[in-house]
Amino acid sequence: LTFLSFIEKLSDEDLVDIARVRGKETPRELIPLCGKKLDLEGVLFFMKTVLQDHCHWFTMHVFVDDGWLRVILRHQWGRKWSRWLRAYMESLSLSILQASPSFEEEADDYVIFTLKIRGKGA
Repeated sequence: LTFLSFIEKLSDEDLVDIARVRGKETPRELIPLCGKKLDLEGVLFFMKTVLQDHCHWFTMHVFVDDGWLRVILRHQWGRKWSRWLRAYMESLSLSILQASPSFEEEADDYVIFTLKIRGKGA
């Protein structure tokens, strides 16, 4: 079984529960192993280098505008994968950045969310 076929067999509730646990634990374990801090820079490095470039979870587009970070995650894996990404990213953001992402849109092939960027010393 591939990971994608595995998540297709999960109920939506189980999928979200597992994604939240993985989103909280896995980045906390791997970001420091990449030589990065548990901060916004480390999270963006993890998302781009590990999840996008190595794992091929999505293609990420990041835009910065007036204190907000807008992130578009494009993929070809369907509705359940979008649901997985949403729960994973929400958990990662809350756990490491202590910020709750605002999800603008979720579809079969993308997830869009924004995060308020904290100033230095905040």
